[in-house]
Amino acid sequence: MTVKSVTEKSPQYQHNHALGRAGEDRAIALYEERGYTILAHNVSYMFGELDFIAEREGVTVFVEVKTRTTPQWGGAEAVTAHKLRKMRRCANAWLSGRPYGAIRFDVVEVVANSITVYEGIDGGAQ
Repeated sequence: MTVKSVTEKSPQYQHNHALGRAGEDRAIALYEERGYTILAHNVSYMFGELDFIAEREGVTVFVEVKTRTTPQWGGAEAVTAHKLRKMRRCANAWLSGRPYGAIRFDVVEVVANSITVYEGIDGGAQ
């Protein structure tokens, strides 16, 4: 089995990666406009990743961004209970050894020119 580098990956992969990155950039800009400080971006662990971590008024927010070109493919509902467990595990790892107060998990759905923030998700899609 040959492992491809990012530059050798398919055009579809490259398109999806760029689309996801653009959605994350839009979500980060929105949080910054709302007065949040971005603490980290694309935090990866063996067991999962966090798109970005923000903080405002003592609340640490772990954010998952779902970017789609059309609503046909769904968005926020892709954050299942399984994905939320991974987010919590990553959050726990990131918080380890750091002082913190309240925490929250958000999902940002970016579809075409629309952006929707779901604050305080709990349990993922049912």
